[in-house]
Amino acid sequence: MNLLISGSTGNIGKTILAKFKEKHFNVIPINLRFASTLSSNLGLLNQEDSFFFHLASQNSNMSAKNIREETNLIKSAIDIAKINAVQNFVFFSTSKLYPSTDNIDDTNENSEVFSNDPYTEGKKDCELILMENINYFKSITILRLAPVLVESNSSNLNTLFRMCNKLPIIPFFPKGDSNKRSFLSMVNLINYLFILLKKNNQGLNTINICDNNFISTNRLIEIFLNHSKPHALRISIPKYLESFILKLPLIGSKLNAMFLDALLDNQKIKGENSEFKLQDTEQAMLSAQKEGIRDIFSSFCID
Repeated sequence: MNLLISGSTGNIGKTILAKFKEKHFNVIPINLRFASTLSSNLGLLNQEDSFFFHLASQNSNMSAKNIREETNLIKSAIDIAKINAVQNFVFFSTSKLYPSTDNIDDTNENSEVFSNDPYTEGKKDCELILMENINYFKSITILRLAPVLVESNSSNLNTLFRMCNKLPIIPFFPKGDSNKRSFLSMVNLINYLFILLKKNNQGLNTINICDNNFISTNRLIEIFLNHSKPHALRISIPKYLESFILKLPLIGSKLNAMFLDALLDNQKIKGENSEFKLQDTEQAMLSAQKEGIRDIFSSFCID
């Protein structure tokens, strides 16, 4: 099977690329900056069993001026796929197109999407461009990913874990006990992509994907500590001190973002794929270790 991948040097892409190669797929990394020179040299593809995985993207801290760059990337990817008669196009979008909410019904695939920053505006525009090109492909799959548990310099979650790795005492905030958040472990993402390669999808398919169950921020930190810093001292922050810290200009805004409720409805992926069992976050972390999949926890582990 022939697989084209853009963004294969990114944190998610390089892990996916390695796992595809392990399964002996014919994997072709695409650098979209040189799309014009590459597009004419890929005539080996078979129409019936080829996929284009489009991961190339500006990072989540992109500004308004980067939106055009984001849409140009997907236009280049679509052009390469068309020239080489690729039949299946997979776009890695984001669950941030839904509101942060504790009402899971607000975040199913039929819910209204919105954009409140350049990153989500860019992803929304890319989805629309893909829909306009549906007639050129046998299938288009839009994956709206929950925040992926992978190393990333721009992630609030990574900032939180870097703090945990450096602090002698780990503070636990009351807000982090009761909130509900959906995340996506790399092992769940990779296992689903292998299922996707075996499916005979047709037309447009939009899929939400996240770990099996939601998790609180404090529980996620505890899992992280169990993996990378098991003997760390923990301390519960009193509410009056929490209120002060959460009002601080930089760290306060990052922590507040992590303590929001942000649930993603993944019932569609569960219902349509009886052979695919999504794992809970903690279970997925253990599976990642066994399968040699690099994720956010292994990135911070102390050797």
